[in-house]
Amino acid sequence: MILITDFIFYLLIFIFSILIYVLINYSLSILGYRTFGITNDDIDQTEIDRSSENSTDTLSYEAYILAIFIRNFIISVGVGSFILFIIKVGIFSDLSNYRILLVSILYFCILVISIVITNKIFTTLNSKLYFLASSVGKTLETFASIPKFKGFIRYVGIPTSNESNDDEKATATLIETLDLLESDQIPAHQEDLRMIRGILRMDDLRVSEIMKPRPDIISASEDESISSIIEKMKVGGYSKIPVYNSGLDSIKGVLFARDILSLEKEEVDKQTLSNLLRQPLYIPESQNLETLLKEFQTHSTSIGIVLDEHGSVSGLVTVTDLIEEIIGELADEFDVDPPEIQEIRQGIFLLDATLSIDQINRKFNLRIENEGISTIGGFIYSQLGRIPSSGDVVETSDAFITVRSVVGRRIKRVSLSLK
Repeated sequence: MILITDFIFYLLIFIFSILIYVLINYSLSILGYRTFGITNDDIDQTEIDRSSENSTDTLSYEAYILAIFIRNFIISVGVGSFILFIIKVGIFSDLSNYRILLVSILYFCILVISIVITNKIFTTLNSKLYFLASSVGKTLETFASIPKFKGFIRYVGIPTSNESNDDEKATATLIETLDLLESDQIPAHQEDLRMIRGILRMDDLRVSEIMKPRPDIISASEDESISSIIEKMKVGGYSKIPVYNSGLDSIKGVLFARDILSLEKEEVDKQTLSNLLRQPLYIPESQNLETLLKEFQTHSTSIGIVLDEHGSVSGLVTVTDLIEEIIGELADEFDVDPPEIQEIRQGIFLLDATLSIDQINRKFNLRIENEGISTIGGFIYSQLGRIPSSGDVVETSDAFITVRSVVGRRIKRVSLSLK
């Protein structure tokens, strides 16, 4: 008699836990969250809309977390209790060596079969049970609104109210507002607004968009004389230069001008030069600018070697590149190259081919599709499908891009004619 009573008791706990589990699943599906076993596709939305009279009930993020916790806790207690009863009455007692395996299989089968059957019942009666989903949602919202509960889920590291998404939306909205303000209505403040927008975009921009590409890197071999290295620094106006062993993919370190200028007239052997090298900071080209700035601060350096997805050197980035992305181009007495963007006449501009497509789109309000290509020179290559020549023209929906100068196989300058 006691055995039958115990069986009924544990069976009721099991059935109750399954019902609560599926009810919460059903409620989450109705209120906009995809769940195990029930999805919006399984539910007759027409019937639900009719029965709810166009209700707009939604579930907050905190209530969703609470629902998941309750659902998993109840199903664990319910099914676990039923399995413990089976063990208690001695089932599988003669199979002690395999008891754990058999109980695990039984647990899985009972759980899946019960949930599937109950799901079918709920989805069949969805229009009649909508009020249950709405009631569950309101109950969850009531408990989830308790300040101590929000504090608890924040304490364990779960963001509340999709905090990260809210921050992203706020940043996007602010950038859109700055774009509107940066119109001709307030030309006196355009530079200030552009700087603010540059700071906000640091999380979106990648190192590959601001780095000096590999072919433009001025570097030195460890076998070069110290006078030759100093001459490279003087001609290029660089205060730092990478030093390699057998090629750019085997960089040994970065040489700072202040470390070698005093040694110009001395005989410096290979070992002495090696001792002057600073450990290079390697940066993945997919890293965003905000993280890049933190890396520079952490390692107390202002130069990084950029690596592609294969681990090969793809470029070089400095803190100057980072600052220029925010406040605009910085020029000094060593800069002899023409400006990156130069207006020739109304609606026609001469551009550096290394400019990023995103930068050109923002500057001229264009819609050039990058398709995984970062620079305007790379875009021309992809459109032509061959090595370009001076005079080649690529047409987009809102501009004509003409190749103006080519050095070797590299495009140096292009002209942009707005339609």
